[in-house]
Amino acid sequence: MKKALVFFLAVSLIISLTGCPDKKRKPLPPKIFLMVAKSKEEKDLIKTFEAKAKEKKWQVMIKSLNANENREEKILTQITGRKPKGVIWETAGSPKAGILAQKLYRESKIIFLKDIPYSAWGDGAILLDYKKGAELMAKNLALYEKTGKVLLLAANRQKLSVKLLEESLMKELTALGKSVTTGELLVKDQRKVLAGVKKLAEGQSIIALDGKIGELLAEVGMNKERGVIFASMELTPKIAQAIYQNKLLASIDPLQEVIAAKAVEEMDGLLKNRGFKGETKIMVKKGELPVIYTPVRLVTRENIEELQKTYGKFKAAAKQGQDKDNQKQGKTTRVKITTSQGKTIELTVEGEITRIETGPEGGKEEKKGGTAETRRVWR
Repeated sequence: MKKALVFFLAVSLIISLTGCPDKKRKPLPPKIFLMVAKSKEEKDLIKTFEAKAKEKKWQVMIKSLNANENREEKILTQITGRKPKGVIWETAGSPKAGILAQKLYRESKIIFLKDIPYSAWGDGAILLDYKKGAELMAKNLALYEKTGKVLLLAANRQKLSVKLLEESLMKELTALGKSVTTGELLVKDQRKVLAGVKKLAEGQSIIALDGKIGELLAEVGMNKERGVIFASMELTPKIAQAIYQNKLLASIDPLQEVIAAKAVEEMDGLLKNRGFKGETKIMVKKGELPVIYTPVRLVTRENIEELQKTYGKFKAAAKQGQDKDNQKQGKTTRVKITTSQGKTIELTVEGEITRIETGPEGGKEEKKGGTAETRRVWR
């Protein structure tokens, strides 16, 4: 009897601590990582992802790679150790990303966004409709391009997205009668390569295939009157600003909200064993990977202001002939003038004052030869 009582008390204690063995525990929410190349430029993607993930009751972590290859490798190593259920990943272009992805793929579902790392493997990819983007860009550029020659320029031609863009743009531009060449320009020091970009722009138009080259073109600025046109297939805040200032003709808006919504939908399907609903397949080093293409739209001076909500208010281009130092620093000078009669006048003028001349009203103007300067001589 005593043993039975002890056993009963022990069982009661276990049940009170652990709960009824028949009662099912709620599963923990899946841990999902979102990696974006540049967080500042993808606010709409992140915002939409967070909202959709909340509906799915996911535990989410968002990592920005800051377009830094070394940071991408470091974060991938960290994520692999945490064994998440899923990773939605926009690569920053690290050559080691593919190898790290293979390790991650053993434990996690992987969806690539906009590009696919070299030698990587995952469950699927959501890419932009590069063919449509190339068609829109080529037709728009042909309206203003007068040189007949177009250079497709990239910072890294090994990226899958660049290869797809090159192929599509060459087809479209050639059909429009343009002579097309391709090139690669390593961008380590942006200032040093500006001279190279200016040289390349002599007698031909340029389409940047990535944001790095696009921002270089934005600094140089196109010559629309001569028909030397600049455009960028990747859109960044600087590139959007340049379009507003007519330094670039156009770019392609990836419609970030659409990408995010599709990524969440497909990851949810993978987690529930429904698979990745690819529209087609693309060849990568490890075989065929299912792909979904998302729509894009052409961004020009006519509709760029719609993006100010995303990229901030655009500034008008500086007027020609405006002093560069004053433009950059916004220098002004406060002047206080007191006359012999005790009257005081205060005013603020732009720039620095280098000389002030005074004299009685009615003085005569006299020009002295030998210089281009005109002085007032008061008698």
